[in-house]
Amino acid sequence: MRINSCPEYVVKKLLTLTDRAACLEEDAKAAAAKLERARIIVNQGTRVEAERERWEKAKLEFEALLPSVPKLKKRAAAETATVSVCKRFIEALDDHATISAVRAETDGHSLDQVRGKLVSIDEELKALRNAVTPSADIGGRVDELVSWTGRALERKLDIQGLSGGDLRLLFHADCFDENVPFAWRLKCATEPKAAASWLLGEIERRASVPMPPAQRPGRITVLMQQRHEWFYIEARLFDAADAAGEFVERLADSPPEAVLGIAVKVSEKLNGRSRLVA
Repeated sequence: MRINSCPEYVVKKLLTLTDRAACLEEDAKAAAAKLERARIIVNQGTRVEAERERWEKAKLEFEALLPSVPKLKKRAAAETATVSVCKRFIEALDDHATISAVRAETDGHSLDQVRGKLVSIDEELKALRNAVTPSADIGGRVDELVSWTGRALERKLDIQGLSGGDLRLLFHADCFDENVPFAWRLKCATEPKAAASWLLGEIERRASVPMPPAQRPGRITVLMQQRHEWFYIEARLFDAADAAGEFVERLADSPPEAVLGIAVKVSEKLNGRSRLVA
């Protein structure tokens, strides 16, 4: 979709974002230039008392600008990147896409609170996606391990006195092996079903952290929806903070539709007909 084909409020929003990014770029460049001028004066030092006041003023300016210039550059770069993402998002839309305005209610939340909620959601999503999921054949693999462990112990068993006399069992096994304890090997050899049942239970218990595998997809879907909704609120609070003159930096992963304050439905062809999907 061409940008000039969008609703007027979307075009205005893009222009506002573009102007803001340009202003932030200019501010960052100006601050960097002032920092460099102050650096030169400070490095030159002062040889006469008449230059002392100028040198001290430059030193104070240098100390003030040194930590702020990187922040200004970072903020400008984030806003410029956001503008590019928003433009690419619009241009990638189908010409028949439907765009509607979205005005998220802030419900008394602050920008920091909303960003904290987004961080919490991302942390939970990461934990769910990185959680251990047993393979489909875990039962067979457990049986195979238990059987192999039991047979390994049996191979190290020497039975003496079979023909008569004292009957003796000699286990040529390391009873102090911390990796595969003798008690576990003996359990696998003498009670394989119980050993397999215990191991499967332990695997299931560990795989249930932070949530059983079967429940994870549903929870991820809910979290992604919440994340989407919170980003709309975050974008509105960001705009309010920026308008109030606060120093705020755009989140790198802000969805373009949230930044623009829009919802999009795209045309999808099914059996020769078109329908709109969110």
